[in-house]
Amino acid sequence: LWLAPVQARVLTVSEKQEAWARTVEQSLRAAGVRVESDLSPDKLGAKIRRAQLDKIPYMVVCGDREAQARTVAPRTREGKQMEPMPLDAFARHLVDAARIPRGGEAPTEGSP
Repeated sequence: LWLAPVQARVLTVSEKQEAWARTVEQSLRAAGVRVESDLSPDKLGAKIRRAQLDKIPYMVVCGDREAQARTVAPRTREGKQMEPMPLDAFARHLVDAARIPRGGEAPTEGSP
């Protein structure tokens, strides 16, 4: 995650969630996460596929339930759906997961 140019992409279910999605993007950016949004009118499945093809590690789905509850519904690039959680908790999760590994050099491909 720490090497990904874009660590998360915020996805809306429809245009009704655009304001919440922008708030989510701004909050994650303020926490130091490299984030972008897909606010296009495409269907959610198409947005998820596009993010997976772009190899975005986390997709943050913002639907009506999330906007009303002020939460996010994250999913990984591999398709694992995480439990909906408060935005600040997800931001902390991303910041922790994106820390540069300790031990000097970055691991190389094929190293143990």
